[in-house]
Amino acid sequence: MLVIDAYNVLHQTGILPPRLAGLDVPGLVRLIGRSRYSRRELTLVCDGGTGTGSSGLRMGRARVLFSGREEEADDLIERLIDRYGHGGTLDVVSSDRRLRKAARKNGADSITREVFLQQLVEDEYAPPRQKLPAFVHEVPLDPYSVAHWLREFGIAEPPPEPPTKPTPPPKPAKKPKPKDAAGGTPSAWGERLQIELPEVPARPEPEPTPEPVLDLSAEQASPALELDPILRRALEEWRGRLSADDLDTGKWIDGVTPL
Repeated sequence: MLVIDAYNVLHQTGILPPRLAGLDVPGLVRLIGRSRYSRRELTLVCDGGTGTGSSGLRMGRARVLFSGREEEADDLIERLIDRYGHGGTLDVVSSDRRLRKAARKNGADSITREVFLQQLVEDEYAPPRQKLPAFVHEVPLDPYSVAHWLREFGIAEPPPEPPTKPTPPPKPAKKPKPKDAAGGTPSAWGERLQIELPEVPARPEPEPTPEPVLDLSAEQASPALELDPILRRALEEWRGRLSADDLDTGKWIDGVTPL
């Protein structure tokens, strides 16, 4: 809130330009509406009034309060400082020492009337700020278009942003090692007992079983029979069920007249 000691400000001379000289309360409200304080909640406090108590009226965004016949504007401003000054958002505009002291006591800021009027004059004569067209916010440019227009107007391009490192996947949780009855892991048993565990000897590999060799003795094979390697392999595979005598076809065809 901006609380203004209205008559204290309006009685200041030598700051306002000729065309603004002789301001009244409505003219001061309009001047503030064109300044940096246009969005502030505004309260102007004036001496006097038509009744015995304080009264007020509304002028746009501003309230105009009158102290009444039984007290001065400074008394009403002090009550406003006591009520609203502790939040840190109250500014008091006055060169009255009493009000500036009350503002400091309650944590509020104060602005002298000379500084306040000078700010209003600066804002009145400042050129209006040029607003950007609406499409600037409605259609943002992509990075390639931004780079194109920077080159078009001879503006140095900003350095490229460093590539962001991909986030590594989370490491799988380690499975807890089994514990013994005493609470230790098997790998720590030797250290806990202060002994060295004996090494388990390696199990010997079994020796390969030799393949049986067919013993074709004179009793089992015919001396006149010469075995083919394929037949010899068959006899070895079918040992006990097939013999060399079974392959002697001479005994089958004895006495048969050939055609």
